[in-house]
Amino acid sequence: MLDKRQSLIAPFAAAAVLAAVIFAADLNLPLGIAVGVPYVAVVMLGWWLPKRRYIFALAAMCTALTVAGHFITMAEGMTWVVGINHGLALFAIWIVAALLFMAKTELRAREKSQESEQRFRDMTEAASDWIWEMGPDLRFTYFSDGFFPISGAEPEAVLGKTRREVAAAQEDPAKWEAHLEDLDRRRPFRDFVYEIVLADNATRHIKISGKPVFTERGHFMGYRGTGSNVTAQVEAEKRARDAEYKLAGAIEGLSDGAVLYDADERLVICNSKYLESRREVEDHCVPGTLFEDHIRARAGRGGIEGVDADDPEQVEKWVRKRLDWFRNPGPAHVRPLSSGQWESVRDYKTRDGGTFIILTDVTERKRAEDALRESEERLSTIFEASPIGIAIVSTETNKRLYVNPAMVELFGAASAEQLLAHDLETTYVDPADLERLRAGVGDDFVAEIEIERRRLDGTT
Repeated sequence: MLDKRQSLIAPFAAAAVLAAVIFAADLNLPLGIAVGVPYVAVVMLGWWLPKRRYIFALAAMCTALTVAGHFITMAEGMTWVVGINHGLALFAIWIVAALLFMAKTELRAREKSQESEQRFRDMTEAASDWIWEMGPDLRFTYFSDGFFPISGAEPEAVLGKTRREVAAAQEDPAKWEAHLEDLDRRRPFRDFVYEIVLADNATRHIKISGKPVFTERGHFMGYRGTGSNVTAQVEAEKRARDAEYKLAGAIEGLSDGAVLYDADERLVICNSKYLESRREVEDHCVPGTLFEDHIRARAGRGGIEGVDADDPEQVEKWVRKRLDWFRNPGPAHVRPLSSGQWESVRDYKTRDGGTFIILTDVTERKRAEDALRESEERLSTIFEASPIGIAIVSTETNKRLYVNPAMVELFGAASAEQLLAHDLETTYVDPADLERLRAGVGDDFVAEIEIERRRLDGTT
């Protein structure tokens, strides 16, 4: 505040001194001279003062001095001459004050406009890499400094040219036709991306936005807008698309159903095998679908064997159970489908928190296992009921693996467990009989041999 006041002292002091000199001259010079007119110089000192109102303050001071001089000198005669001279002085004082005030107002408005424009440029350049301008003929008239390092172009190589002339020749014609139509119709546009080729044949991807500029009377003056170098973004998106394409090909090539969910449990991609197994909820097999919505739809549409679609409690119980498998993967789950088929479901967590699910149709394997189990059960029933002693012996360990009740009775054992635990070789009276049996194993040896065996109590 003190510095501001001190800055006003010098101009006001100069004005006071100059006004005093003029006032003294007005009183002492002959009446026929318009000495009051030099007060204009005092008013003009207001140009260097910080506030426009100081101009009128100086004009008011000069007016007071002029009027005072008029009444003092009027007593000496020549009243009409004195009146005219002082009237001219007052006219000059206020005309100059008004002109100075208007000039300073216009200057202030221009400075604010320049500050606003500079602020706009700073903000747009902070939000983008550069700003650009076009004239009414749609040729470039201005690029900010940020454009040239990115494009590698010299100003004379791009100024005066249209955007099509600085773009790569192999650009998509349809895209350019739509953009040029926007320009011809003076429409604003956003995020138009095109390519430019540098001197070393390197490609840059440029994204621009622009807005038409009109005068107050609606006359088209050109375009003004911003630009950004999006080469890294475009190339990253291309790599992502390539990776997604390869991923889709790899997943589609799997013989099993496969689906990938992201860390937010939303579907990313699935193959046709997966879709075939989920026809009843195909509308929930699209990218972005939540896994919970998918399984809830399956349960609610009767797609889960053993879950009543009309029983909300059963549906909710199954959904909670399946979500737990999904979020905490473990071994594969083999489960029946309402279609009568069987599938094996295995969930795998990915490194980024997603989940990869593999569905394998195990219907044939399940049927083969069931058939084998039934066959084994039938064979076991035959063995158990057979009046002939039957034993299964390991050729590697020479130990009994199975004996039927008739064999237990034959050897006088209290139970099958007792006979299985007994040493096999001690039951042969003649060790040569055992060697004969061993020699025949592996050669489709089938024969009836009479062998003397020893019971557990030592009798034969």
